[in-house]
Amino acid sequence: MNLIKPLFVCTGNTCRSPFAAVALEDFIKKNYPQQEDYFLVRSAGIYAREGRPASILALEVAREYHLDLSMHRSTALTSSSVHASHVILTMTQEHLDCLKDQFSAPSGKTFLMSQWLDGKEILDPFSGDENTYMQVFEHILLCIPSIAAYLLQLAKT
Repeated sequence: MNLIKPLFVCTGNTCRSPFAAVALEDFIKKNYPQQEDYFLVRSAGIYAREGRPASILALEVAREYHLDLSMHRSTALTSSSVHASHVILTMTQEHLDCLKDQFSAPSGKTFLMSQWLDGKEILDPFSGDENTYMQVFEHILLCIPSIAAYLLQLAKT
């Protein structure tokens, strides 16, 4: 199997993409423990300010799903991170368009995160309440099994 480097992308890299990254790592660890070393999962934000922690509500809600964002620090999306990634999963169409327009990301490796589920955008919960975060994180969690299946197929090729 080949090492696969998925990258989750959102706006500020303090809520959605870090949660998606830890959720995917957790899913692979629990369901495919023998393959977890074949994935280097990362997240970044198109407009992220470097080094910011996950938002307070993201931390709290992630904890309710037994996922830990306490060590997360935001990372800005760069051309090198785009080109080093095998698969880039975005939260919205705007993020997808930005990847193609500003970073010349190939369309064959950039996808709306929910493409294999319902094709709906994963909206930003920032400035929302705990219920908003729960709804957004639930949507992300529903996307994870199909993303993992796609990535496992990639790793085998």
